[in-house]
Amino acid sequence: MNEFTKNMLKTSLVLTIIAGGAALLVGATNALTAPVIEKNNIEKEKKMLSEVYQSEADTFVEWSKSTDEKINKEEHDNGTYLASIQGNLKYVKKVWTAKKGETKVGYIARFYGKNGYGDVDLLVGISLDGKLGRICIISDTMSYKNKLENSYINPYNDSNNKEESLDKVKCGATFAAKLIQAGIKEAKEVCMKTIQTSFLATLDFNTFSAQDTADERR
Repeated sequence: MNEFTKNMLKTSLVLTIIAGGAALLVGATNALTAPVIEKNNIEKEKKMLSEVYQSEADTFVEWSKSTDEKINKEEHDNGTYLASIQGNLKYVKKVWTAKKGETKVGYIARFYGKNGYGDVDLLVGISLDGKLGRICIISDTMSYKNKLENSYINPYNDSNNKEESLDKVKCGATFAAKLIQAGIKEAKEVCMKTIQTSFLATLDFNTFSAQDTADERR
């Protein structure tokens, strides 16, 4: 083996050791930080849940499929129902029943959507009779984030007719507004248990017209 080959082998070995060490370091860092990140996400979710209904609710029961005998039949049925349709949903990830003491006041759905401009992760309140409630933002990475929040989400939250405000998507952030509109419509269908496969097929806003593109630039 000549000197050149020996040097090449040494270099390769050193680089392999460095790469392996870096991979181990990254893995160890992720292992240490993942539980902290998860805990922070859970705390943030809890805080945001309380903001949807503000003082009108103090307890939030997640619709989670469970065999726990301590949960009542309604909670078990809600969890089973959500699990049965989850694979067909485009946006809704979680649902809770909001209560004040033992009295139900409504529902909260968490939905997530993304398009070529970014993604949104939001909570929305739905009353027991299906009326729309407040939107609370968990995360928003949309390119037109400020426009979306100032011209669509905030006016929606301030409106006394949220059903009408939901449809005012031409706000200078049309793509993102349509994404939220679709997510809320699906959330309402899920919470009221009227979800239909045919309805889900109408909720694809990843394809936009030339007019939508022009609106987005305004």
